[in-house]
Amino acid sequence: MNIRTLLLTSLGIPVYMLVPSPSTAGADFPLCGFEKRHQCVVDGDTFWYQGTKYRLYEIDAPEVGDGAKCRQEYDFGMKATYLLQSLWQSGITSITQHGLDRYGRTLVTVQTGNGDASGQILEAGLAEPFGGRVRADWCSGS
Repeated sequence: MNIRTLLLTSLGIPVYMLVPSPSTAGADFPLCGFEKRHQCVVDGDTFWYQGTKYRLYEIDAPEVGDGAKCRQEYDFGMKATYLLQSLWQSGITSITQHGLDRYGRTLVTVQTGNGDASGQILEAGLAEPFGGRVRADWCSGS
């Protein structure tokens, strides 16, 4: 993975972007299983890419597996997971870092061949904006 530093000359602010080599269009992004995680989708807001674990910045998708509090959350979580997987299949064009979360995952915004990944998951109703405090209640039925 190449790391390039772009300088926003009008603002004088350095922006660090991870630029994948050259495109991931058509690359395999399976759902993560028990194998060594290198490039796979964990859930609707977490994934592994080139051996590093990432979390989408400022969104919270429903949990899957043991993390889901009810069947409805699990179902929404799987839909979000499959959507994220399909976005990665369209090709990651840029990944911009925003620091680390409390679990040590790199927080990122991701542009794909279909546009902003977080925005598309939010628009589909499969995630909520997340400021790091209160998590969405996917079990309330509303």
